[in-house]
Amino acid sequence: MSALESLAESASPAAPLDSPEASAGVQGASRKFERDELENSRLARWTFTLGQAGEPALDALLAELEASEKRKRARSDTVRGNLRTTLDALLAELVKTAEQEATRFIAYSRNRNTYKPDRYATPGITMQAVIDAVDYLEGAKLVDHAIGYLDRAANPFGGPGGFGRRTRIRANRTLLERLAAYGISATTVQERGNREIIRLKGPAPARGAAKPLLDYRDTPETIRMRKTLESVNALFLAADITLPGPLPALEAMDEEEPLPELGQAWLYRVFNNGSFDLGGRFYGGWWMGLNKQDRVRLRINGEPVVELDYAGFHPRIMYDLAKNFAPQAPYELPGRLAEVPRDLCKKAFAQLLNSSGGTIRAPKGARAQLPRRVSWKQVVEAMEQKHAPVAHWFRKGRGLELQAIDARIAEQVLLHMSQRGIPCLPVHDSFIVPASQADTLQEEMDKAYRSVVHGSLDEGPAPFIRSAFSPADGHG
Repeated sequence: MSALESLAESASPAAPLDSPEASAGVQGASRKFERDELENSRLARWTFTLGQAGEPALDALLAELEASEKRKRARSDTVRGNLRTTLDALLAELVKTAEQEATRFIAYSRNRNTYKPDRYATPGITMQAVIDAVDYLEGAKLVDHAIGYLDRAANPFGGPGGFGRRTRIRANRTLLERLAAYGISATTVQERGNREIIRLKGPAPARGAAKPLLDYRDTPETIRMRKTLESVNALFLAADITLPGPLPALEAMDEEEPLPELGQAWLYRVFNNGSFDLGGRFYGGWWMGLNKQDRVRLRINGEPVVELDYAGFHPRIMYDLAKNFAPQAPYELPGRLAEVPRDLCKKAFAQLLNSSGGTIRAPKGARAQLPRRVSWKQVVEAMEQKHAPVAHWFRKGRGLELQAIDARIAEQVLLHMSQRGIPCLPVHDSFIVPASQADTLQEEMDKAYRSVVHGSLDEGPAPFIRSAFSPADGHG
């Protein structure tokens, strides 16, 4: 018996995830799974649909579901509509996930609180509809399913909460073959249109915990940001963004944001800690999951691309705001520390920006890359000394303030390029456009930086903009 199954069936204080509601549904898993197998999962999004082409399959499966039940009363039209919407979204996501990786699970909640209506929820997705849909699919042996758990005794601080895992589900071959018989595949699955693209997250409730999405009241500024992003997304959806050759596995750009969907050509913004003055970066575009070597192969409307980025982006912003000159190589250290790899120096700089005091520990695997007799503490202190003119940014948890600045710059670049009718794909501090539009992109990047950082197009030093592709990547 796997770890999750044994914990799900154990006596108090461990209980099935999201109890007591979970007791209304599945009491165990379809079969036994190893922990590593179950950890290969992603959170359910409920943002996909089988679309019009999937209507016959959805009709058939919904009829089977209802025939398998022993209900004394038929569902009301509203409740049946919710069940249909939920089954549609679940089937679509199972198909989409199986395309990316056949063994990956979807982690979903059986807790009523998860499905409270708010600006982020997909209308029609309810807890009871989720349970009914999943129970049918498992009973029909169309999915693999593993019940989750919540161990309240695992909370080292006492009080509410604990440690747990959400229930997992994935499509099996039988389900995929049945849907394929109706012409349904990952390529026919569609994105739903009703999604919130301006997102506000709160602080993590505990170390390592996910940051919750917060509801908020719209203001003129959030309305403006949403309209801007909708216009950018409309241009992306009309563009042909392709990657000739083999499709690589996508990688998450940020550990707090989900893996982008292959083919997802719309962006959303994430603000942090309950404030629209913190964060605000752009996420969601499938190209963001590509590494630099794969991005060079992108095509926009059939044309090869260029990618330009702001060199030393964050250090230069900090120095320009302080009206000081930034060092030419902000991530290089002097003396015997010159042998420290550049990517480790960048990590030390980021730690200084994001830490709120206390000891700064070496990232995983960093010590093995350090030169002999060089400690991580020495690297951090040397980086702090190198950037003494802007040390007021360090050890105060101000990284999200800096992200808010780079996000405002990115917003201006995207807006002005979209107004010119040019698709411009962001990757945080870099931007990808058709090669013929490289000069236009550089012009807009320069203007956006000056406008946000200097408050004027005529003042302050220009940003250092360079090609993100090296000659080895196939570009000059």
